[in-house]
Amino acid sequence: MFRSVITAVVFSVIVAGCATAPERTAAPAETSIAGPVWMLAGYARESGFIPLEPGHGSTAKIVLKADGTFEATSGWSVFSGTWKTGRFKSDNTASASFSPSPFRSQAGNDAAEQFEQDLIRSFRATRSIQRGPAGIRFLNGSGSPVLDFITMNPAR
Repeated sequence: MFRSVITAVVFSVIVAGCATAPERTAAPAETSIAGPVWMLAGYARESGFIPLEPGHGSTAKIVLKADGTFEATSGWSVFSGTWKTGRFKSDNTASASFSPSPFRSQAGNDAAEQFEQDLIRSFRATRSIQRGPAGIRFLNGSGSPVLDFITMNPAR
């Protein structure tokens, strides 16, 4: 009798824990770009698209996770958010959206803060992604590039 009461209590605790677990973000439809560390190779400013030489002035990176979340760094600040994509088409493009969460900038000067603002604005402006052999390009609603990333671990 005592054993069945303990079993019932344990079962109740397990069921209650499952019922109150926080909801997870739905996984994006396409996960082939999830996993590697992507290093920023270019970004859009009001004045135009600025190509960067990764590792020489840019340490901004992003990791897209298969559960629909991402973690990124501007090189000064760390931030996260959610992402979604559609299936990639034959031209290697897919619809996409990124929602960075609010964060406190750790940039130490005005130029760095402007870079972070441009980076966040570009994430929010993304409407599609174009996949390449060693990189991904984020495109706005007009199809213009807003962010370019290259993989840091191509052996994946």
